[in-house]
Amino acid sequence: MKTTAGMNAHRSQAIAPVCMLVALCAVLVTARPAAAEIIYLNNGTVLKGAIVKEGKTGITLKIDDREREIPHADIKRVMYGNRDMEEIYVLGMDGTITRGFLVDQDENAVILREQPDSPTEQSISRKDIREISHEAMYPVDLEFYFKPSAFVPLDSGGADLGTTGLYAFGIGFNSMIAPNLRCLLETGYLRSTSGSNPGQSLRIVPVTLSFAYSFIKDEYSLVPRLGGGVGIAQFNTGEGDVMKSNLLAANAGCGLVYRPYRQPYSFGLWADYAIYFDGADFFQGAVISISCAYRL
Repeated sequence: MKTTAGMNAHRSQAIAPVCMLVALCAVLVTARPAAAEIIYLNNGTVLKGAIVKEGKTGITLKIDDREREIPHADIKRVMYGNRDMEEIYVLGMDGTITRGFLVDQDENAVILREQPDSPTEQSISRKDIREISHEAMYPVDLEFYFKPSAFVPLDSGGADLGTTGLYAFGIGFNSMIAPNLRCLLETGYLRSTSGSNPGQSLRIVPVTLSFAYSFIKDEYSLVPRLGGGVGIAQFNTGEGDVMKSNLLAANAGCGLVYRPYRQPYSFGLWADYAIYFDGADFFQGAVISISCAYRL
């Protein structure tokens, strides 16, 4: 029969491994590092570490076994949980594409930075967003427009041609090269007559393809463009002779476009320089236009 002392010794031997296991678990739990956080500073710096303490004057952040005191005045945002900023593309309701790094988002807005360490942040309202993607996207955004213009000849080769109307129609669509870069396929008609010889006139039907880049600020866009193409010219000498020729066309200019908030239509004011070459002579002019456009 076992004695009381023997039973106690046996019980101690059985409990000892259990105590050791509990102690080991406690050590592991205590030694587990705190969840990492990301702190965005006002100067663009991004700090990653574990928050040790949050006080009235600042936050104590542990980074690689070192603690750093960060004043609240230097902090722009604190993100809880270790999450790197992702590069995303935001397609707006107006067809513009914004590339940036996702800082934060909620049901009301998406906050982006141009670069992860940039101090400047951009907030885009959810109601202004059509789509968000991690891959570059280039929607077509087809647009039709009409541009009545005043064509002012700058050099008509001695023909003394006067100011006339130029009526253009075009189709615009996003390029597949870069965000906010659009292609404008345009054709038109102009007829300019001589001020000294009423029977003398020049008719041109150009077809051009231009590239236009939009610098957007709220409802307004500054749109420089550059393009070229071909055309058909007919020159009446005023003496019974009519000369027809093919020509090369080039144009460069800039427009200021107003598009009401979340509307498919827009209006613009444009100033362009146009030049035509038929193989022998140049015909140059300044073009002042207004545009009316509708985007599908």
